[in-house]
Amino acid sequence: MSAAPERVRTEVLVLGGGPGGYVAALRAATLGAEVTLVERDHLGGVCLNEGCIPSKILLHAAETVESVVHAPWARSNSPITLDHAGLQLFKTDTVGRLRGGIAGLLRARRVRVITGLGRFTGEHTLAVEGADGGTEVEFDYAVVATGSAPVELASLPFDHDRVVHARHVLDWRHTPDRVVVVGGGAIGVELATFLGASGAEVLLVEAQDRLLAGFDATVVRPVLDALRERGVSIRTSTVVEDDDGTTVGLRSAAGEVERIETDHVVVAVGRRPLLPDLGPLDLRRGPGGHLLVDDRLRTSAPHVFAIGDLTQGPALAHRAMAQGKVAGHNAHGADEVFDPVCVPSVVYSAPELARAGLTPDEAQALGHDVATTRFSLRGNGRALGLGVDGDGLLLHDAVTGLVLGFELSGPAAGEVVPSLVVALEMGAVVQDLADMVFPHPSVSEVVGEMADLALGLGLHGR
Repeated sequence: MSAAPERVRTEVLVLGGGPGGYVAALRAATLGAEVTLVERDHLGGVCLNEGCIPSKILLHAAETVESVVHAPWARSNSPITLDHAGLQLFKTDTVGRLRGGIAGLLRARRVRVITGLGRFTGEHTLAVEGADGGTEVEFDYAVVATGSAPVELASLPFDHDRVVHARHVLDWRHTPDRVVVVGGGAIGVELATFLGASGAEVLLVEAQDRLLAGFDATVVRPVLDALRERGVSIRTSTVVEDDDGTTVGLRSAAGEVERIETDHVVVAVGRRPLLPDLGPLDLRRGPGGHLLVDDRLRTSAPHVFAIGDLTQGPALAHRAMAQGKVAGHNAHGADEVFDPVCVPSVVYSAPELARAGLTPDEAQALGHDVATTRFSLRGNGRALGLGVDGDGLLLHDAVTGLVLGFELSGPAAGEVVPSLVVALEMGAVVQDLADMVFPHPSVSEVVGEMADLALGLGLHGR
């Protein structure tokens, strides 16, 4: 006879311990709420354990080895190669330390953590099935933050061996000879960058007519050039129709069919909301299956909030964390609004690619008289010294001078874009950027250079 489930009463329930969920729990607890967090696996979610953090560790390692091997100033009597076993140990240790840090923060704020799979059994109740038995949680407010899962193609079902998604690549202890990566978005490009730098023969396939379609084509150019220099072959306007265990079938937009031999197929065509069992909770959903929320992040049930990849918008960890702060406040009786001017995005390719704000089409649709300024990092001393190419794009309103958007490819582009996030949030005009003093030599100088150019006062560009 099974033991009766433990019963827990809490003010705020957080379902999901990823970036958004643990931040929501910490924020609510910091404000004085009694908080219970339910996580089915590891704290930190996909981002910490299977995505953002481990992928960047592997990318950095492969790029570091490659940069030394190909540096014009380096000499070596023996080849420098990637130690996969050592890299996996470092990755595992780093992830474990960060995971332990989250657990410590939750303990310090007296957040009760329950490990197990949660399902809603009532408007204010959740049943948790864990290895140590069951728990019934009664709550006043809930924050649902269960994240997302990789999209699986009907023509390429995952077998977790030959046909895989990104998580499997991050655990490989060797470099395959041949890999086909399906999907030319951020994840696909990052995987192709890592595998190419590791020595694999990579074919990157994208159904649209170009990679990274959300970015300006000129800004993307240095990323594509770098991929090709690594030996990555790129096929656009092409779909992968099937896999027979040895080859994959490709079909171009013109109808041409070809079979390519490969050891692995990595599918990276996006992510889908990973909804929990909502039971009697009848929460409204959008066309893509996302939970619909208002600007307070409330669902159609006023006592239930949803954040992160469950909601419509870019599936980015930093967006989920920002939402977690707002939901944590509101679950404790506040009335905070989630309404950022922009959510920046970064592709950790080599060189990196980053953007914030509006695209030209989005700005025109809002009625702006859009002015575009470009600057090549061939005129930036720091980028030249690092041997890395790149391009920048600045958008502003030609009448008011209001800064509208920014894109950059180049070394550490992701570390430059936050200055533009601040500018966009504060409603800065181009003159404000031109008045800023940037450190020299630094890639960040490109911001000031483009502002000067936009004012007709450019020094190092034209």
